[in-house]
Amino acid sequence: MRINLLTFIFLSFTLLQVSCRNENTPNNREARQEVEKEHSLRLDEIKKREKLIAVTDYNSHGYFLYRGTTMGFQYELLKSLSKYLNVDLVIDVEKDLPRALEDIQQGKCDILAMDLAITAERKKQMLFTNPIYQSKQILVQKMPDNWRKMHTWDEINSHLLKDPIDLQGKVVHIQKGSVFVHRLNNINEETGGEMRIIEDDLSIDELIDMVAKGEIEYTVCDSHVAAINKKYHNNIDIETELGSYSQNLAWAIPLHSDSLLKVVNEWLADYKKSKEFYYVYNKYFKNSRTTMMAKSEYNSNNGDKISPYDQFIKTFSKEIHWDWRLLASLIYQESKFNPQAESWSGAFGLMQMMPETAEKYGISDTSAPQDQ
Repeated sequence: MRINLLTFIFLSFTLLQVSCRNENTPNNREARQEVEKEHSLRLDEIKKREKLIAVTDYNSHGYFLYRGTTMGFQYELLKSLSKYLNVDLVIDVEKDLPRALEDIQQGKCDILAMDLAITAERKKQMLFTNPIYQSKQILVQKMPDNWRKMHTWDEINSHLLKDPIDLQGKVVHIQKGSVFVHRLNNINEETGGEMRIIEDDLSIDELIDMVAKGEIEYTVCDSHVAAINKKYHNNIDIETELGSYSQNLAWAIPLHSDSLLKVVNEWLADYKKSKEFYYVYNKYFKNSRTTMMAKSEYNSNNGDKISPYDQFIKTFSKEIHWDWRLLASLIYQESKFNPQAESWSGAFGLMQMMPETAEKYGISDTSAPQDQ
């Protein structure tokens, strides 16, 4: 029995040695090196090309152009990150969420800078940064038409859905590709399954606009997006939560980009502790003036207009062979598009011409804006 036991120990030890040797064979070492190389390739590629390629979408807080000026929470964070990496920033706008998710899965961009909920299913398809912030899913519905004439909030609330179970038999429109469909499906599963869910090829801001106009009854969005839109649409209700827990929202990075993920998380940890982060966050989520700018007709997401005088600017810019947006930006710097503007030195009008110069061209302070 003793001999058999010793034999067993000897054989086990021998097999262990063989196993250890196999793990350290040149082939295995090369395989590990290839994996490590693949995981660091994305960051090396960014540094080599000296460009960070990010995909985002137009919306009321993340990325938009106001009077030709680029703004947005996601945009300002991306600018800070690109500065940290010492590379230029290239932004590709993709309004279609499923397509944007495909871009990151296929490695067509370095970062998907959107409010992406971290889910188990998505984690199989992409890497996520540490959370940037948290949010809850909110049901957006229109206030009763005569709500201002009602005497109490109880009377107003009696016309609104305050419990997700009341969505049975209702139609809810959501952005295609969003995680909201999972929450709504769970509600259907738990309450009888009579709610109709429609996934639209529209942005969340567009769906909220449709609710405010009475074109659809319900949509779902993140709580911070709901709060921003509430400042613009005072006739929507955003008090009904679809669940009591919050979700982490983050950026996405292609799979096997571990070195890039590590650097982004290092930057994010420091940035979230900085005064700049709190300034940028408050600028886009707390400041009502920024919200109105984002919802203005001069926002890229609401008509692609820069000023009331775009038609004239486009016409005259062709005569001098300028990009019309460059001429528009010059006028904005001179007068903020105010034809009645007048400086302390006497310069006046859209182009802030001095009286002597204006006289040569037959222009006065009473001239029409298109002549200034």
